[in-house]
Amino acid sequence: MDDQPVSMSSLSELQQSLDEEAATETRHLELYDVILSISHSHAAHCNETDEKISMLNRHPLSLVSSIIIIIIIVIIIVVVVVILFFPSRCIMSFRN
Repeated sequence: MDDQPVSMSSLSELQQSLDEEAATETRHLELYDVILSISHSHAAHCNETDEKISMLNRHPLSLVSSIIIIIIIVIIIVVVVVILFFPSRCIMSFRN
């Protein structure tokens, strides 16, 4: 570890950076609050949306689409296992 003293300018830069980050986070939270309020009010007062959702036709998955989904999941699992247990081979294959 360095035993050098921290300069006042670096402390003020750090404080300014933290203040900017806090201000940005506050703006994001305020925006999220507005979006959430609009969403809740729309859901509470819009009967048309409820009617459209209730009129949707739900179709069960066919056997073929179910098999395709299972195959994709198995492929993803195999890729993750290979990457986790053989990372050096994966990296070497990308370098060549």
